[in-house]
Amino acid sequence: EPEFSLTGHTREVTGMAISPDDKRIASGAYDNMIIIWNLEEQRQEFSLSGHTAELTCVKFSPDGKSLASGAYDNMIKIWNLGEQREEFSLSGHTAAVKDVVFTLDGRKLISGSDDSTIKVWDLAKRCEEYTLSGHTAELTSVVLTPDGKKLLSAGYDSTIKLWDLQERREEFSLVGHIGIIWGIAISPDSKRVVSVSDGSIKVWSMEGQYEEFSFSGQTGTAWCVNITPDGKKVVFGSYDKTLRVWNLEEQREEYALTGHGGEVYCMAISSDGKRVISGGGDQRILVWDIIHMTPKEYRQFIMAFRSEGRISNVGRSKPPFSVLNLGFLHSAVYCENIPMLSNIFQQWRERDYYQPLKCDCTGLNPIETAAAFKNGKLLKRLLRYVTTLPIGYIEQPGRTF
Repeated sequence: EPEFSLTGHTREVTGMAISPDDKRIASGAYDNMIIIWNLEEQRQEFSLSGHTAELTCVKFSPDGKSLASGAYDNMIKIWNLGEQREEFSLSGHTAAVKDVVFTLDGRKLISGSDDSTIKVWDLAKRCEEYTLSGHTAELTSVVLTPDGKKLLSAGYDSTIKLWDLQERREEFSLVGHIGIIWGIAISPDSKRVVSVSDGSIKVWSMEGQYEEFSFSGQTGTAWCVNITPDGKKVVFGSYDKTLRVWNLEEQREEYALTGHGGEVYCMAISSDGKRVISGGGDQRILVWDIIHMTPKEYRQFIMAFRSEGRISNVGRSKPPFSVLNLGFLHSAVYCENIPMLSNIFQQWRERDYYQPLKCDCTGLNPIETAAAFKNGKLLKRLLRYVTTLPIGYIEQPGRTF
């Protein structure tokens, strides 16, 4: 389940961005509105209006003080977030603006449009600097490489192009999709590009300029894609109302995030990699915690205890753990003879999700034991899930938190 949801738009949410400090969210929607949200306080701060057609994209400037937006009115607008107003507009595209991205220094903006062109704008002069042409159909995505020197673009012509921004020319194209490419993302080390199209998700080698592999198992259209800051996972939003998380190295799906009531059109990942924010056809914005134990890990955790016969009466009996009577969760940390559990808790130890108990927990039930952990919220989430299972192995079955 998501951490929480945000509501305020009256039509599909199609653009999503997180501020550089991870404190704000900007969303754009088909209701022609932009809403700025306070992520920490889980509330709307203010809204911005000015576009005369549906929004397609929003992006924060590198300093977080400005926002750029594109829409079906063919316009790009730059917003002053401190003063909560439009600063100026950029006109030049002859069709909808589908994506925008700031350069690393914040001095320029790059846009991709349904007119099949990419434009680079000088924000100080408030004018177009130059145009990149080469695509033969509408653009859907423009993504800057991590070093800021090059640009990736993709769209309806089923190709991904890499552009040298200094020399203002195309370097090469990646061809392999047979449908529209709806989204692209580049890994933090710039070695891989992930693209989503109608029914296919491909991973490309930037150095070798070839397709490395495709993710299998996806049916239908994925609308958006992103890569976690550590480069290990790919997250994409789909027509089936889910976000799916794939392990990039192991080339497999890890789990799906369910909660949207409509197709997932857009998403963003926080700079610390802890959260995914998504928007879609249900007009809602959902905030997901992807660092804490995943739904699949929940199930593995429970199944491991079931298979070992250590479910019943935990907290009252003396299960054969290395450390006895410390309670259900903390005892599991020392259960080194179950590789899966050891792996899960090793990850928790490495990420500082808990600290060793500082009190004598002999005889305490799991709920009381959880209170002694550093990250009580995480463990309460686990316990909340556990209480939904048809096995009465905690002191108060069915209790919610």
